[in-house]
Amino acid sequence: PDFAGGKPPKVVARLRVPAQAEGLLDVADVGLAYLDVTRGRAPGMAQLSVKTSVTSDARLAVEKRDKDVAATAAHANALKVLRNAGISYSQGQRDQAAQYVKQAEAELRKAEAEFGPSDEFKQILGEAQVFEKSLQAPPSSAAGARAAKRVHSFSNTAR
Repeated sequence: PDFAGGKPPKVVARLRVPAQAEGLLDVADVGLAYLDVTRGRAPGMAQLSVKTSVTSDARLAVEKRDKDVAATAAHANALKVLRNAGISYSQGQRDQAAQYVKQAEAELRKAEAEFGPSDEFKQILGEAQVFEKSLQAPPSSAAGARAAKRVHSFSNTAR
């Protein structure tokens, strides 16, 4: 990805980790090598160790999670669902696209209720609503092609 947009980059990864027992669990050691071309710096390196606590207490798990990370994950997932809507629409599957749009909207509203309002959630919801109106046009029409291109571009570049 191109991180030269001036905003601090966020990398979101969804991991499913089978847990055999409760307690502290090492999930991953991640490294990222990069070249900072905007500042003319030599190659850099970032390292991160990911650990989690495993518990059977669902209430405790919700209380202890990092809300900023959970909100970012909800944001990324809504974008993925919206991207799937655009792909389905481009393939002529309007009903499937409409279902994806409804799913994205529901996920965004749930996340907003859980984590509070954010500009990111509002922006994605606005794009989903614009795209939903575009579903009336045949995917093969000029308007349909523009709508598919817009949602594809947005879902791949929104942060």
